[in-house]
Amino acid sequence: MQVKKWSIIVLFSLFIAAPVSAQKGTEHLRSSQLISKEKAMNIEVQYALGKFTLNPSLAEEAYVVNIEYPVDLFTPAVDYEIEDDVGYLTVKSNKDDGDEFNIDWEDREENSRWDIEYNPDLPTTMNLEIGLGKGVLELGGAHITELDLENGLSDMTENTIRRTGTRQRRR
Repeated sequence: MQVKKWSIIVLFSLFIAAPVSAQKGTEHLRSSQLISKEKAMNIEVQYALGKFTLNPSLAEEAYVVNIEYPVDLFTPAVDYEIEDDVGYLTVKSNKDDGDEFNIDWEDREENSRWDIEYNPDLPTTMNLEIGLGKGVLELGGAHITELDLENGLSDMTENTIRRTGTRQRRR
């Protein structure tokens, strides 16, 4: 009876401790910008691995970026500038170009998840370099003027209804 009681206590403590330890290695980055004087957008994404979604925004924001990432794998960076009435959004897996990835992630419990929303009413040029992972690109009804998609080993689903004048290039 005593052994059974301690076994239950040990199992219960492991059950509680496992999710906490998995969350310790994950951080969250959020960035957004309300539309000010932008008349167009340029979005550049360099994405390494994990789950990825790109959706039109329902709000009055130029963009919204939410990233959950394991800190031992990489540290993402989001940059936004407005030049000549064009908003330039850059989202990268690593802050510095020379940073190395810790690609030993086969048995990982923590994984990267990127959710990027963009304003569908602004004429938008997109340059998307997607590495390894799963994702959904929701482009339907948006004013995409040019789409350059480099899709490595990813399983990406594209939902598009192209407006006239959209140029697409896939590599």
